[in-house]
Amino acid sequence: MKTYDANEIRNVLLVGHAGAGKTSLLEAMLFTAGAVTRMGTVEEGNTVSDHDPDEQRRQLSVSLAMAPIEWKDTKINVLDAPGTADFVGDLRNAIRAVDAVIVVVSAVDGVEVQTEYAWELAVDEGLPRAIFVNKFDRERADFEGTLAQLVSSFGNQVALFDPKTEKFTEYMLPPYTFPYRANFDKNGEIWASTMHTDRVVRLDPKTGTAVQYLMPSDTNMRTVFVDSSTTPTTFWVGSNHDHKIVKVEPLD
Repeated sequence: MKTYDANEIRNVLLVGHAGAGKTSLLEAMLFTAGAVTRMGTVEEGNTVSDHDPDEQRRQLSVSLAMAPIEWKDTKINVLDAPGTADFVGDLRNAIRAVDAVIVVVSAVDGVEVQTEYAWELAVDEGLPRAIFVNKFDRERADFEGTLAQLVSSFGNQVALFDPKTEKFTEYMLPPYTFPYRANFDKNGEIWASTMHTDRVVRLDPKTGTAVQYLMPSDTNMRTVFVDSSTTPTTFWVGSNHDHKIVKVEPLD
């Protein structure tokens, strides 16, 4: 490995709940960068970062590990933090020494306790964050469901990124609507409640078309119920003062 100047070195931390696949992701990164010629597995106990016999026996990271990667004239020190609350001290120490955080989330299990805890630590430190959704090859993997959980947990801090085009996906709402909260339904459509207006917007990301819904008076925009089992999708809102919910019809 060649010598790098300080401005050519980055420290990146992998965080997430235990079992989300942080160690396997690091192994794949090392293989892709050419640092290793064969990818190890947690099950076989031959990964680079889980080298301790106790970790190999548990099939679980119990201490902070680091492995360097060379990529495009940059040295990246990738740190792999344990994902259980028992070893949270290593996570807290590591997050103070890195430049960025990659939050690893399982497409099977979605957002879990340590996912949210690690995210909040990164927010407190003002660190840039990327989310890597893992385990698409597993049974019951659900990208849309996981994305909905991420949006629900972290709000408008979440945006889709296409590595092929290196661009973020932005969804344009109609004029004079200011997004307050967004949710995905099972059809992949986005429902965005709005601030300062009496509208809710249903956006189809495939076509970019948006349908506006007029909120009935005396309703609470924070209480939204979407029934995507119907065609078209039925949208309901809760009342502020009455014990009822109100069906919302699209504007003409």
